[in-house]
Amino acid sequence: MSDVWLFFDIGDTLVNEDRLRFQIYKSLQKAIGAESGHEFPFQELLALREKRLLDGELGVHYGIARELLSPAGYDAWVEGVAHFVRNAGQSELHPIPGAACILRQLSGYSLGIIADQPAHLPNQFPAWGFDGVFSIVALDSLTGFHKPDTRLFEWALSRANCNAANAVMVGNRLEADVIPAKRSGMRAILCEIELSAKGWYPPGGDELLYLQSLARVPNWRNNATGLGAGDRPDGVVTRLSELPAVVEELLAE
Repeated sequence: MSDVWLFFDIGDTLVNEDRLRFQIYKSLQKAIGAESGHEFPFQELLALREKRLLDGELGVHYGIARELLSPAGYDAWVEGVAHFVRNAGQSELHPIPGAACILRQLSGYSLGIIADQPAHLPNQFPAWGFDGVFSIVALDSLTGFHKPDTRLFEWALSRANCNAANAVMVGNRLEADVIPAKRSGMRAILCEIELSAKGWYPPGGDELLYLQSLARVPNWRNNATGLGAGDRPDGVVTRLSELPAVVEELLAE
């Protein structure tokens, strides 16, 4: 086992969550329509999504739901979303094309996971080609520490018996992945996979409208402007195929 550890986020780093979030927005559209007695246009819902994201809001689907649903309706919708994510929602998750191959290319390093995900998610690893790949799996649902809490990163480093200087975090969000990793003493690579490389190509309908909305306003606005040097990523990739070379270059420094 290598002394150098690479830790990965899961969502939108190794696994495409776009279809899952689309279904969550569709469930919200249905819930709003059921309460109001008339169909709520999906394009209007997406316009609200984009406006709230541009205003800097996080978790915008929850904010929209609080605004447009009654308290009881909101609670029922949140419970339904949680059930969907725990169960049927797993069928909406698919590895980003090439993820398993890239992990095999990186198998000379020790590999781990640091992610906010349900405890049962590793059960999906065999279907995704990730079985036996990760020696450490640090999840918020297992540790009680949620990103960006640096204790989640420190928990993973402790279990790996790894000095932070010998570890690299790979994730898709500055606030949740890069900054806490850097503040834990690790190096970090920002993994912003282009939509065209994530493997979901809906032909039309509301799915395509959602993908077009993502192209206009991504879920995460990774703006490094104003970040101190200590919080900036040490590398950036827009396709997983770029990752081995960026890792090699970073570790050679």
